[in-house]
Amino acid sequence: MKIRRVQLEDVLVGDDGAIVLVGTRLSRVSALALSVLAHAGGWRPLAELASDVAAEFGDPPGGDAIGQLDMIVTTLEEAGLVDIDRESA
Repeated sequence: MKIRRVQLEDVLVGDDGAIVLVGTRLSRVSALALSVLAHAGGWRPLAELASDVAAEFGDPPGGDAIGQLDMIVTTLEEAGLVDIDRESA
C-alpha cells in the first residue's frame, strides 16, 4: 500500500495539530496526522511512513506502528486528505 497527500491549499499549525484547507473544505487534524501529511508529499509505502512517524512520536502502545498508521491513513482518506493505492506493494 502506498499513500500520498493531496494538494493542500493552506495549513494553520497550532500546539496540538492543525487546520488544513483542501479546496473549500477545512479539516482539523491531530499532530500525528499532520506528521503523516508532512511525510506523504509523494507516493510512500505504508511501512516507510510508519517508520518516519514512529521516529517522530515513538512506537505506539502495543508496538504495531503499521497497523495503527493504517487506521490513521484510512481516516485521512475518508476526509479527502490523502490518496491510497492499495494495489502497490
